[in-house]
Amino acid sequence: LEKDAGTRALVKGFSKSVTNYEAVSNALTSARTVASRDAFEQTLGIASEFVKTCTGGDISEVFMSDSGIRYKEDGRDRGTVSASGAQKTLIGLGMKLGLSHIVKSPFGSLLLDEISADMDDDISLACLTVLGDYCEQALVVSHMPSDVADNVIEL
Repeated sequence: LEKDAGTRALVKGFSKSVTNYEAVSNALTSARTVASRDAFEQTLGIASEFVKTCTGGDISEVFMSDSGIRYKEDGRDRGTVSASGAQKTLIGLGMKLGLSHIVKSPFGSLLLDEISADMDDDISLACLTVLGDYCEQALVVSHMPSDVADNVIEL
């Protein structure tokens, strides 16, 4: 069979098709990697803007390093291990807001539970005020009477 010209042509064509499929697969994998990286960078950018605004610039950036998510506070590179509860909450909320911009909900809403529990009143107010700039509608569960909202449902 190997000496048959038709079989050789079929095998050669199959090899070429496999090579083409591998090239397409590699291109799609590369595009997915680039898209994932771009989405993550966009998420970190939104998180940085949000946290910077809420802290009045005390935290200037949220970024990724080999050791995980980090932030810059007063120009110093810090790990989230050393962050206060409020800082961790703000960074986490910033990441959620960033992800919500990438994965659009058909409802245009975020459901957030006790986001201001670890924050003092000033940071809580700043956070909740700035939140409206980043999402169409946020449903916030809170036990803090100082939290600000357009509509309040008391249970």
